[in-house]
Amino acid sequence: RFLQNTNEEALGEAIHALSKSLALETNSPLSARAWGRMGDYHKQWALIVKTNEAEFDLAKQAYENSIQSQGADISCRNQAQIGLGEVFEHRGNPIAALVQYRKVIDDEESDLFWVKEAGLAAVRILESREEWDSVQKVYERLKRILPALGPVFEKKILIAQSHLDAAKK
Repeated sequence: RFLQNTNEEALGEAIHALSKSLALETNSPLSARAWGRMGDYHKQWALIVKTNEAEFDLAKQAYENSIQSQGADISCRNQAQIGLGEVFEHRGNPIAALVQYRKVIDDEESDLFWVKEAGLAAVRILESREEWDSVQKVYERLKRILPALGPVFEKKILIAQSHLDAAKK
């Protein structure tokens, strides 16, 4: 219980500090990143408290502010889109989450680290829905974009293909 109180206190302090700095700074690269971290903190708070849907609303708004900020670079936007997707997932809306993840996966300018993260998040949802054709397509895209991880993705593609073959029988 002590550790949980410490985490709650630390999150509360971080949210308070970021709120103050965001009131002073707008539309800079730092404010765009601060909005993203604010989203992370509110999302984490919602997961700790587990009864406060308002925290998910605040996380969603913070991520949207980060994405729309004039100071946001592609990496910042990608990270916020994934955070927004996670909020949708936690709220039981996997389709809206997939939309956010696909924005990162399909944008040719996306940061490769965040493409991988979005791809893996999308696959997690698609596998749970047994949408093996879509799983296979995401892994094929990841394999093209991230050739160093090609052997790993190739194994995943084969697994998805085996599920497709089994479904056809």
